[in-house]
Amino acid sequence: MSAHANTPERTLPRLSGSAAKQTRIKGWVWPLQQQIALMVLAAILVFALVIQLWNYRTFMNTEIERTQEKHLVIAQNVSLSLSRYVTDVARVFAHAATEVSNNNSQETRVAHMSLLESLNVESMALLPTFSADQPPPNWLGQNLPLPEQAVLDDLRAGTNAALGGVQISGLQRIGDGKYFVLGYELPDQRLAIGYMRTDYIKAVQSAIAFGEFGHSAIFDQFGRAIAHPSPKVEENMVDASGISAVRRMLNRETGVEMFFSPPMQMDMIAGITFVPETGWPVMVPQPIYELSDAVNGSLSKSYLLAVVVAALLGAAGWAMSRRLARPVRHFTEISSKISDGDYTITLPDEERSSTEMWQLNEALKTMIRHVRSSDKSCARRSGWKRKRTSAERLSGDRRP
Repeated sequence: MSAHANTPERTLPRLSGSAAKQTRIKGWVWPLQQQIALMVLAAILVFALVIQLWNYRTFMNTEIERTQEKHLVIAQNVSLSLSRYVTDVARVFAHAATEVSNNNSQETRVAHMSLLESLNVESMALLPTFSADQPPPNWLGQNLPLPEQAVLDDLRAGTNAALGGVQISGLQRIGDGKYFVLGYELPDQRLAIGYMRTDYIKAVQSAIAFGEFGHSAIFDQFGRAIAHPSPKVEENMVDASGISAVRRMLNRETGVEMFFSPPMQMDMIAGITFVPETGWPVMVPQPIYELSDAVNGSLSKSYLLAVVVAALLGAAGWAMSRRLARPVRHFTEISSKISDGDYTITLPDEERSSTEMWQLNEALKTMIRHVRSSDKSCARRSGWKRKRTSAERLSGDRRP
């Protein structure tokens, strides 16, 4: 069976005479003008697409570089703010503990407790040494449950010299609140502990917000969330140490990281750093799709320009294809008439649409001259034969 058995046929357009009845095309063939216009438009669209993709990649790389620099600077500024804060807290706490241990008067206690509360240290206690007859803790401010013994032991054994001997535990849930426990060993080997709230840290974190989901996030030295835009993550002190960006910060690295955020369920790009005195990770992440949206917004005018240019060039291509196809249609009609035996047609003296059309015009004129000359020769021979036949007939009739 032929491959074109079920393919519809159509007559060539604008043919006349018997050629229009006899000439058929298998399948669907587009007119030359449409083919040329379509190819021109396709070339324009492909070129515009390539240019736009190149622009998108260039703009996206530029946006990522700008974002990396901006987010890292913000993260470093947050780290600097927290560094100054914990340094101030440590100095005031060590001073208050020393003064109260030396002078336990009510006036001294009130003055130093007021100073500590201004830095979000809610309470302070002077714990006795490990002697046999241990007196109860000496509390300043409200009495809170003591942290676990393991936490107290770590505070006693700590060697953090960056804060003048003051140690800071990881984030602890104590009673109804969450605190960092400060530890400072006094000269008489008593341990002063303080309960620092996270108010300032949360205030710093919440001040960093941009775009739709751009934010900052702060973790303790074990990777547990201190301040996070997700209330659930923050309340549950979610351990984020499994995230690549957090691991890098726990290793005291500074830089830029692209990662997937489980709480946000998004691919993120973040500036990452840490607080030197405490090892707290500080990151400033933003969803990558927001960068893509920003790039598309910047390119929206160029998209419109590309469409307008494509439309103008497409119209120009259509006009050009029409100009190229017009002589082809003209010569197609002439060829159809010639095939029907009409040699009376008149061709242009010169065809200037293109070199090929000029050559075709000259070839057809030559062919028509030859055909006409041949027809005249045939006519003369035919007339001569008729005269000869008539003469022979007349000669035969005169015979006796």
